[in-house]
Amino acid sequence: EIFSNCITAFVISSILCLLVMGLHWSSLEQAGGPLAVYSWLMLVNITGSWSLITLSKYLERMEVDQPVQRLISVAVGIGVGAVTYGAASHLNVDLVDLHGEFLIAWLPDSWNPSVSKELPIAPFLVLTGGLFGILNWLEFASPFREERLEFSVVVMCAVIAWLLPITPQPWGAYLAGTMALTVQLCTPQFTESEVNRFKQLAIKTRIT
Repeated sequence: EIFSNCITAFVISSILCLLVMGLHWSSLEQAGGPLAVYSWLMLVNITGSWSLITLSKYLERMEVDQPVQRLISVAVGIGVGAVTYGAASHLNVDLVDLHGEFLIAWLPDSWNPSVSKELPIAPFLVLTGGLFGILNWLEFASPFREERLEFSVVVMCAVIAWLLPITPQPWGAYLAGTMALTVQLCTPQFTESEVNRFKQLAIKTRIT
């Protein structure tokens, strides 16, 4: 099941990344070229979605407290941030910050590409680690979630990423939104009858 979910995530990510690129096609050459930008978007989305799918499948068989889930989610986010930075650097993707200088003036100069003249890793780690910590992304892939697809979750992820002006935008918001959408679309959701059956089974197991 994990393998099929990951294949589905790959297909969904490939489509979503193409749609995102279409919004800024005219500026892709300046950012490093369409192939480089597409490869970067795909690598980040696949890393995040596959990690969440695998961990969620593993944790659904265990009784893990919410704080522990949140810590695991933060760890996954930091890993995704490292891949985001590494892939952008390796592929020479030049991301443009559309937020403007006034929103990043309070950051240290080492975090500001216009000052340091290079792309630092720390903002990416803080962005994805913080984003995965604010929202428990493992719940997005849980088969016990209430809705198969919640657009409010996608919008919330994108907005939070947009409001954290520490990485080039709008790419941070695009990555957060497409990742949240991919994870929800490629993972199953238990029906109400299946959830009730699991609850009854859990009760019987505790009694015995």
